[in-house]
Amino acid sequence: MRFASYQHCWLLALTSIFAGTSLCQSAPDQLQSLFREGAEQMHAGNAVAAEGAFRKATELDPSFAPARLDLGLAELKEGKLPEAIASIRKSLELDPSSPGAHLFLGIAEYQTNDADSAITDLHQELKQDPKNVQALTWLGIVELNAGHPELASEPLDRAAELAPTDENVLDYSVQAHMAAAKQSYTALYKLDPASWRLHRLNAAIDAQAQDHKGAIEEYHWP
Repeated sequence: MRFASYQHCWLLALTSIFAGTSLCQSAPDQLQSLFREGAEQMHAGNAVAAEGAFRKATELDPSFAPARLDLGLAELKEGKLPEAIASIRKSLELDPSSPGAHLFLGIAEYQTNDADSAITDLHQELKQDPKNVQALTWLGIVELNAGHPELASEPLDRAAELAPTDENVLDYSVQAHMAAAKQSYTALYKLDPASWRLHRLNAAIDAQAQDHKGAIEEYHWP
């Protein structure tokens, strides 16, 4: 599994933005206070303090799913993957339709090299919110790193349609299509290394690279 540095930075930003968004205004004042404190600490980049506040909130009300989820986000931001997975799963036991829970659970599972579980949870998130750009993008990332570029292309293309100016999304979409094309090229080569189709593809590649001499040679092969 390849978890690039920019994926890590992206995840840190995502957890900070999401934390605190599920606060129920009807919750007791003390619980709301702890929840807000945790969210503020997450937004400030202090995941350790946020974890402490969210943990106190879960102790105050063990059935309060949003606090359990945000505890998992703080743990995820700290790199405590087993703890984060356990906390997020607990939040789903308390509230199976909790927005974002399957997304972050899938990301945590991906980081522990459990691609199958990650894919299942990301699909579950998309059942609840088919236009969730983050879930579509992370599904594409997981499929791509699992060696399934043809499966990665579809969610990444959908994400690109929904977020046409997001460079991360566009970058991964290009990577998926290039990897899928490489797989098809390799399969074609194995069938017939001397195929005229391969030379036509090589000519197109050379032309794109401004190698006009090479393109002409490929077009006129043999």
